[in-house]
Amino acid sequence: MIGVPLSTYKEELHRIAKGVLPTRTITGYLERLSSFHEEMKSIASQYNEFDPFEHCSKLPQEFYESCTFEELCKIYGSSLFQLGRPQYELFENNLEYALIRKIKSSIWRWGAGACEEEWNTLVDAYNGIRNFSFGLPEFEVTLTYTTGYNECGFTEFERGVFLDGVFGFMVYYRGLHVMTIGFSIAQGRKLLLTQVQMNKEKGNRFLYKLPMPYVQYAIMLMEKFFPTLTLYLVEGDSIVEKYLPQYETSLEFLFEGVRRNEESITEVRRVIASTFGENVTLRQSLNYYLGRQEEFPRDIELTRASIEGLKGVVGERLRKTYLLDSGRWKLSHRAPLKINRLRFRRIVHT
Repeated sequence: MIGVPLSTYKEELHRIAKGVLPTRTITGYLERLSSFHEEMKSIASQYNEFDPFEHCSKLPQEFYESCTFEELCKIYGSSLFQLGRPQYELFENNLEYALIRKIKSSIWRWGAGACEEEWNTLVDAYNGIRNFSFGLPEFEVTLTYTTGYNECGFTEFERGVFLDGVFGFMVYYRGLHVMTIGFSIAQGRKLLLTQVQMNKEKGNRFLYKLPMPYVQYAIMLMEKFFPTLTLYLVEGDSIVEKYLPQYETSLEFLFEGVRRNEESITEVRRVIASTFGENVTLRQSLNYYLGRQEEFPRDIELTRASIEGLKGVVGERLRKTYLLDSGRWKLSHRAPLKINRLRFRRIVHT
């Protein structure tokens, strides 16, 4: 299965009073730091006015190591600067801490806001993800997310899976991936539903197991597990408008890439022919360009297919999928939320 099993996220986070810096809620914070008196004096000397609650990115390593999961997350959520290397690697590589990093990144990439004002959003998003369930027998769910700090793109765990937002719930039925529920956490306590997508266009027999149409079922689940966040649904038109020009530009780059790759092959072969003896580096370069020569036709074919799809059947399906014109929910008639070249409408009850 692609992604992280939700059982991985064992810890729980807790909300704090609005407007309070998360570090100020850590029990015994100053008392614990006082035991590192000399180190703290050295750290304080680097600031004109040192505030250990705000300037928490360079505290003694031994102090960080004494912190619980939630305490370290509060420090991460309070700091305006990158933490030291050990903590940086922890939030990069440890799956539980990495989820905190991705939520904070999502809030930033989908509408920058002050870190301390978004702690409760981070908490509600994290707890919602760790508690999420598809709610039906024979279904399982894993979590995946974009690489690095990207607001959309290919996932960290599988190059072939593309997300229109930061996160994706990968839904499996009897061990097979059948659906992706993509979303982002945005500034202002918003959850943006960016994608409710079947893995295959046909043969989705699992749908009869759902008590309502699949987009509505996804909305019901998000409303259930993220009750404090305001839900928005992407407009299908905006997906087409965003990605069609990108694919068309990509196709132009691919044709240009083919031309340059052929020039490189010709040049490397010329140099090899004029070089005495075997040159390993040149041979490796030639093999790379020959490999790309084989890959370009496939990439061009896939890109052309994506363009044709968005202009035709796929584009039309995207427009219809997210209309939400029946059932328990509807889309607000207020002006849409515009962010990252997509448009979203608030989901309200009928």
